Amino acid sequence: MNGPQRCAGSAKRFAQAARWCSRPVIRRVGHGGGTRELTFTAVDVPEVGPVESWEEVFAVDGELVTFRSMTAFRRDETRIESTSTLRFRERSAVEQSLVREGFDLVEVRDASDRPGREMVFFARRAI
Repeated sequence: MNGPQRCAGSAKRFAQAARWCSRPVIRRVGHGGGTRELTFTAVDVPEVGPVESWEEVFAVDGELVTFRSMTAFRRDETRIESTSTLRFRERSAVEQSLVREGFDLVEVRDASDRPGREMVFFARRAI
């Protein structure tokens, strides 16, 4: 998510998602370790065959993590690669940013599709 998303019915409230980064994984990568073995999944998809996916982190610069997502379709050996750089912020940093920009924090929840890995911040413009 590039910026705040407005909540339905109000221009003074918004929800902001922030990904939670596994610090041990980042420390490991920063010291020459890999992440394939930590992220590898394999499923057998009906009418498609075996599909494998994993991520490979190859750069960490402060809060910025650059990684390659790999998807391999074993039936025909097709491989799809996607490179991304995401910013992973600590909860306290997001909260401080909201306050600095004139918002009151209302609630912080786990993202329903990524519990424990992504937080959703609900805030409203301070009066």
